[in-house]
Amino acid sequence: MRVPVLVGIAVLTVMVGACSRATVDKAVVTNRTFASPRQVFGASGMVVASSAAEVRFCSGPFALTWGPPHCSPGIKVTGVNLSRLSYRASSDGVTWGSAYLAGTFRDGILRVTEQGRPKPDNTELQLVEPPCPAPAGGWATAAQNDLSTKAVSTYRRQFPADVTSVAIFRPTPTAWVVTVASTNPRRTLARLSSAYPDRLCVVRSRYQLSSVRSASAAAQALLSPIRYGQPPYRITGVGLTTGTDGQPIVDVSVVADTTALRRALASEPAGLVRIVPWLQPVAR
Repeated sequence: MRVPVLVGIAVLTVMVGACSRATVDKAVVTNRTFASPRQVFGASGMVVASSAAEVRFCSGPFALTWGPPHCSPGIKVTGVNLSRLSYRASSDGVTWGSAYLAGTFRDGILRVTEQGRPKPDNTELQLVEPPCPAPAGGWATAAQNDLSTKAVSTYRRQFPADVTSVAIFRPTPTAWVVTVASTNPRRTLARLSSAYPDRLCVVRSRYQLSSVRSASAAAQALLSPIRYGQPPYRITGVGLTTGTDGQPIVDVSVVADTTALRRALASEPAGLVRIVPWLQPVAR
């Protein structure tokens, strides 16, 4: 599997817990009810049991120490078979290990009905085909050590409001294409074409840079300590990435999708915010 190289906007990525990625089709924020109480959810992660009654499940990555790993905030789980954990270890009365767990998720508790080995994370965005037609002779090939976005950085200092997203697409193992979402694509093409001959793709940004920053700030504000009466959104991270169409995306990583969170972000421009749940619905 080819791993794309991402060059995002220089905006703070906030991590308050560990987060994982989700599939590309989670991009639209709506006000619909997310799931029925009987819906089954599943995820891979770390199980940490301090006692038979206190077992928590966390997404990765983890800051492992000589003793038990730190699992916070995590969620409470019931029905886990600790003897079946992968990479199982124990110390100071705590047992931990990795697993794929699935079950019903209500009131912040995952009631496990299925347990197995952790599954590989194959949900990263795959930036392969640029969202632009290839040149007549195809995309230019280049050595990996020639990959650079220095010219884009210089351009952004000259025209700071033009570029809303920058990413490297890899149509072949030997080709890399600098893909830019710009509010002024004609100027961007004129200024950058010579720096990236046959390896530049510029698309018109659907959003102003101010809108991208505003949406990111709105999501980050939900990371603040929960006030009395405020819903627990369980956000684990906020950051910026690029979609397969070259457009900017504000990723909001959460433990599980909720109607409350979608309502809190529903006023943001359509398609700009993507809620990325760790716990994924399991097809029956």
